[in-house]
Amino acid sequence: MLDLKDLLTPQYRTFLFYPSDDAVELDKELVAQDRRPIQLIVPDGTWRQARKIHSRHHELNDVQRVKISTPNNSVFQLRAQSRPEGMATLQAIAHGLGVIEGVLVGAQLMKLYQAKIERTLIGRGLLRESREWR
Repeated sequence: MLDLKDLLTPQYRTFLFYPSDDAVELDKELVAQDRRPIQLIVPDGTWRQARKIHSRHHELNDVQRVKISTPNNSVFQLRAQSRPEGMATLQAIAHGLGVIEGVLVGAQLMKLYQAKIERTLIGRGLLRESREWR
């Protein structure tokens, strides 16, 4: 099993991107509270898989959890979401880094995410090819 203890150093503010009940909103105010660089740990998987991170990685038990409560307004999604703020991992990373690193970083990652969605839907025959994302 992967040991994450070496990641948890005082040089960084470490956040676990996971929308638990004790998670705080990842926003500009939270980012501005401390000048240290932020290390954002993002579990990739279904909600069920991500929930198990606490039992598999005890070293993350004391890491502050963060969330983004913005509703997911994406026109296209590959999976049904059970929560209004539910989103794909890359989409969540784009939102998170948009808050931490700036709007341009978030926008560039969202463009990549949109291209991925478009290409997947084209491959499934659900969307006609567009040249807009190129």
